[in-house]
Amino acid sequence: MFRTDCTRCRTIRLVVAVIVLGGCAGFAAIRMGASRELSMTATFVGALLPLLWWMRKNRGHDGDVG
Repeated sequence: MFRTDCTRCRTIRLVVAVIVLGGCAGFAAIRMGASRELSMTATFVGALLPLLWWMRKNRGHDGDVG
């Protein structure tokens, strides 16, 4: 599969992952019969996971690694 490593492409992939995972988590919570509050929490957590993964993956790449 063709994969580029440009900054713009990585940002677009991250945004798409946030939207898809957040939406799927919220929808799954509703389908399982959870409350609206739990659905909002699942959406938040689902959207936060790609950001946390990206931050963990990129830590230490700011030039001050010893």
